[in-house]
Amino acid sequence: MLHRVLIRSVLAMLAALALPTAAWAGPAAKLSDLAWMAGSWDGPGIAGAPSTESWSPAGGGQMPGHFRQLNPDGSVMFYELLALAEKDGSLVLRLKHFNADLTGWEEKATVREFPLSAVSRDRWEFSGIAYQREGRNRMTVTVLIRNADKSQETLTFTLRRRGR
Repeated sequence: MLHRVLIRSVLAMLAALALPTAAWAGPAAKLSDLAWMAGSWDGPGIAGAPSTESWSPAGGGQMPGHFRQLNPDGSVMFYELLALAEKDGSLVLRLKHFNADLTGWEEKATVREFPLSAVSRDRWEFSGIAYQREGRNRMTVTVLIRNADKSQETLTFTLRRRGR
């Protein structure tokens, strides 16, 4: 029962992610800067349950990816379809959420956009979602969640490249 309450809370928090503004001027970046992410990554996710994030190599001006979060009982909690794209000399992360049965969270025509807001040596921040390279085969993904009551918390995913 506790894990169902936790899952409902997490789903509500994820759904409440604030949409960044449409007008922006992000730091200079190219898809090739994130080529290191191509491949499959696994690690503990929400409530310590397994999560997987996979990225395809860039092509056609985009780098597609997907994310899967499992429940502690091994069933699917949710999916995300992701795309990194070059925009105005910088990058934007686009995503949509889906339930286990592939029904969408967002309206059909709505895509969440997270423009690149900061870059440092091995860290790329997309307005609340950050990818930190931790060597060749590890990365940490942090997601800033804005709750309905305006409070914030951070989800952290420590991922290891599959097969390494």
